[in-house]
Amino acid sequence: ESINLSGLRPELIYADGDTLTGVVPRYQKFQTNMRSPCYGVAPCFEDVYLSPAECFGTEPGPRSDVFSLGATLAFLFTGEYPFEGDSVMRKMMAIMEGKRRSLERAGPIAPLLAKMLEIDPRERLSIESVCSALQRLVDERAREKSVQ
Repeated sequence: ESINLSGLRPELIYADGDTLTGVVPRYQKFQTNMRSPCYGVAPCFEDVYLSPAECFGTEPGPRSDVFSLGATLAFLFTGEYPFEGDSVMRKMMAIMEGKRRSLERAGPIAPLLAKMLEIDPRERLSIESVCSALQRLVDERAREKSVQ
């Protein structure tokens, strides 16, 4: 089932050290027990994390969420938005045309990100495959650290 992560942006992800503490869905109250509750209100952002389906105006599906998550992770790992353009419209065009920047700077997660950012949803990974691949990367990193 799709949960529509198109509104997901790096600034709406909360972490405490290495632990993910929450994600603010669009327009929904987050952590009501916080001193200052946060709301996922959509201000104007210069980067778009929409899937190609949403850019084309078609109904997004579960793999649209994978795309949005991939775009967000690519930003977090590379420090730059994965699709080039000097305006939101040009970035949306780059998404629809599959013109993305190199993910090489992302390191070991780059091949996974590339599969998450496939333009054709049939070529994109499922969320289950993404979770498995992320777990493998975490396990590999833990093994590397234990050897050091």
